[in-house]
Amino acid sequence: VPRTNLLRYDIRTGVLDSAWNPGTNGTVRAVVASPDGRRVYVGGSFTSVAGVNKYRIAAFDTATGQLVSSFVAGTNSQVRAIAATNTTVYVGGIFTQAGGQARTKLAAFNASNGAVL
Repeated sequence: VPRTNLLRYDIRTGVLDSAWNPGTNGTVRAVVASPDGRRVYVGGSFTSVAGVNKYRIAAFDTATGQLVSSFVAGTNSQVRAIAATNTTVYVGGIFTQAGGQARTKLAAFNASNGAVL
């Protein structure tokens, strides 16, 4: 089944979710779930996810598989690592800006809306 940089499958059965295919226009380098299991965050060198402008970080709702449109975070270069709590998303990479503010290689975002902290 063709996929562009991102796929989802059931880890218990190994079965690919053939209906889920958001695709990114660049490499995905980090994937992490929130501790409560409600979101999955992806980071990398992409600027588009599922045809929506998302600058190197995006969030998906695990119940629906949909991109979380209220999570508006971004960096000016590649995200290589992500760690998440239920309230904060931490990213590391080779960027110098996050959310339009100076942040060198490390940044934190509000998990609900992507505002830089």
